[in-house]
Amino acid sequence: MNTNIGLMTFPIIVRIPQRVLATCYQIIPRPVWESRVYWLCICAIVVILLYILTIAVYEAQRLFNDVIKRIFFYENFYFRILVFGKSRTT
Repeated sequence: MNTNIGLMTFPIIVRIPQRVLATCYQIIPRPVWESRVYWLCICAIVVILLYILTIAVYEAQRLFNDVIKRIFFYENFYFRILVFGKSRTT
C-alpha cells in the first residue's frame, strides 16, 4: 500500500493445517529437473569422496615410504660410523 509516507507492508502470520499442506503438495507439480539435479548431486558427492580417499591413500603411502627410508638411512648411517670407526682405529 502506497501512502504519502512511503510503502507500507503488513506481514500476516498464518498457521496452515497439515492436511491442507498435503493437498497442496499433491496438486503442485514438481520441477522436471529436480530428480536430475538430485542424482547429479549424489554422483558428485560419490566422486568427491572417492577422490578424497584416493588422495589419502597416496599421502599415507608417501609418508610410510618416507619413514621407512629415514629408518634405513639412519640405521645404515650409524652402522657405517660404528663399523668404519672401529676399522680405522684398529
